[in-house]
Amino acid sequence: MKSNLNITPKIESTIPVEEDISLKRKFFSFKTLLSFLLAFIVLYLLYTRIEINKVISLISKTKWPLFLLAFLIFYLSIFLRGLRWHFLLKNLGFNGNKWAISEILFISWFANVIVPAKLGDLYRSYLMDKNYKFSISKTVGSVFTERVFDMLILFTLFGITGIFSFKGKLPSNIVYLLLSGFLMTLILITGLFAMKYFGHFIKRLLPHRLKDIYSRFEIGTLHSIKNIPLLLTYTLIIWLLEAGRLYFVTFSLNFFLPITIIVFIALASSLLTTLPITPAGLGAVEFAIVGILLLFGIDKNIAVSIAILDRLISYWSIIPLGYITFILSKKC
Repeated sequence: MKSNLNITPKIESTIPVEEDISLKRKFFSFKTLLSFLLAFIVLYLLYTRIEINKVISLISKTKWPLFLLAFLIFYLSIFLRGLRWHFLLKNLGFNGNKWAISEILFISWFANVIVPAKLGDLYRSYLMDKNYKFSISKTVGSVFTERVFDMLILFTLFGITGIFSFKGKLPSNIVYLLLSGFLMTLILITGLFAMKYFGHFIKRLLPHRLKDIYSRFEIGTLHSIKNIPLLLTYTLIIWLLEAGRLYFVTFSLNFFLPITIIVFIALASSLLTTLPITPAGLGAVEFAIVGILLLFGIDKNIAVSIAILDRLISYWSIIPLGYITFILSKKC
């Protein structure tokens, strides 16, 4: 049994990462403790503005079989993310097991919920190097490809459902979020084209010690993109499953919302999990779910109940299950 949460990666040709990255050390670092403090302050401010007895009463009436279905849908989406990542890695010549890749992905999610700054993405790159001698830079390239497809599908669905949810009259803050998202997606896609058509020029501009790292990253990104329709299908199903989780959470509380609003809220909250300020957007996501529900005229106690149950699945359940997986895994 592992006594600590250490990551000690081999440095790949002077790749600029820490020689000793410890999840335990990161978890007890000042930055992590500060991020949790900030998250709990936000949660405190949120939960002190509700009628706690009514929230407890609402949650006590939860239809637990439907809640369990939401739980299973969430973990199905994680496994599907593992299948998508396996497909990207297979395009790079990787021949490992799909379940093993899903296991590594889930452990990286565990890292993301206990420390800020998406350290889990670096961790899974390390685990690929440790277990399969697979280039860290290539793995990071495949993760970058994931992000591009996620952003493309996420903001497309976000825009469509937002227009339907607000009947074409989007609040200004939602418009700004959409515009920034589409701009970010455009930048990522432009980056892909720049690598494809101007990669040799980019390498000339880099210091010598970074040329090999960039070359492997470029290979990991561009060569992982094959069968684009399949990648888009994987990604679309993943985000619809995210919405499916929230749908059955609301259903379990005997509360019903139009599917477009459900998808919109699920995608909006998922966006905030990417913020590096708190682990997996803790605090920010709850605040967003409640805030958007209030925009649609939902009672604040119902909104908070939905947020609590949804995050019980998408955040809090990962901590014990992820830790058990980490302890039992032979890949860490």
